[in-house]
Amino acid sequence: MKRSDRRSFVKGIAQAGVILPTARTLGWGALGSSLGMQNAWANGLFQLIPTKPQSTLRVGFGSCFDVRRGDEHPIWNEVLRCSTDVWLSMGDNIYARDGQIDDLPRNYRRLARIPSYRRLREQALMLSTWDDHDYGINNGGADFFGKEQAKQHFFDHVGLRSDDPHRAQDGVYFSYLKEFEGRQIHFILLDLRFGQVRGEGTDSRLMSDEQWQWFTRELGRRADLKIVVSSIQALPAEHRFEKWANFPHERARLLELLGSGGAAAAPVVLLSGDRHQHEHSQLVLPSGHTLTEVTSSGMNRATPSDRLLPEENELRVWRGGNNGFGVLDIDCAGDGRPQILARVLDERARVMHQSEIRI
Repeated sequence: MKRSDRRSFVKGIAQAGVILPTARTLGWGALGSSLGMQNAWANGLFQLIPTKPQSTLRVGFGSCFDVRRGDEHPIWNEVLRCSTDVWLSMGDNIYARDGQIDDLPRNYRRLARIPSYRRLREQALMLSTWDDHDYGINNGGADFFGKEQAKQHFFDHVGLRSDDPHRAQDGVYFSYLKEFEGRQIHFILLDLRFGQVRGEGTDSRLMSDEQWQWFTRELGRRADLKIVVSSIQALPAEHRFEKWANFPHERARLLELLGSGGAAAAPVVLLSGDRHQHEHSQLVLPSGHTLTEVTSSGMNRATPSDRLLPEENELRVWRGGNNGFGVLDIDCAGDGRPQILARVLDERARVMHQSEIRI
């Protein structure tokens, strides 16, 4: 590739909003070299996500979608085009004014009226949890006065019957066991708002005792793969924003539970949102198992890639910006453990990052 052609190519990619990979991501010598660009195309970057094989369960996931930003919201068309079998809304699924409970149902209705979102609900299994902006107050926890009303508005939106027992529990946590090609894929969605208490030491908590007991039982259920959705990041510990590491004893309890024999027998993948950026982190547990967390945030509130500030994360595999969403392709063919390919796509469904998750 000639230097002038290379400059035009890179300029076109930048204008399109695609994050250029780094030498660390792809193992290049020099970013923008002819060999490097060829490797990028060979690795599937900048390209549209391929058609889903029949033996693959495609799980889409996203967070931080502000329905108040514009009217068209074309990113939901791209989610539809990916032919996701399951869609996970991981929190901040709408944005409401702080403390304005009546704003929640109004914005849920706006979300439900988006044609491509409505078709996605008809075509895919949609599972949801919340974070602070659809809970009703920024960084809110158990002391939020409107949490019971907010919970009922959430359940109204997801279509829960009025007599469903989930409406009486202390939060919106939920699980679903999906059978696909003879495999059992277990989705566990946590609620890190309703029971959150900030305090000193063990006086603070992210989840109530009731939810911890439920979570322990869910991890003990038989499955081929468990996908745990946490609205805030669980593995990264250095940044100053909301995260499990702000509750050290809760994070230690989580990692011990995920590394125990019962949970380790079924591989676990963590998914998270909240950060207005995308990230891939990995931690080797004492059991020897590798725990992977893929963060995708946000769908229309992400920081542009060229405005991301330096941020430490010793567990980081990759980090990027720009609006987009994530996809897990879970290959259920064969007799061994499922094979998982994680991708982060931009708002036009072009691959910004992809990596095999070893379980």
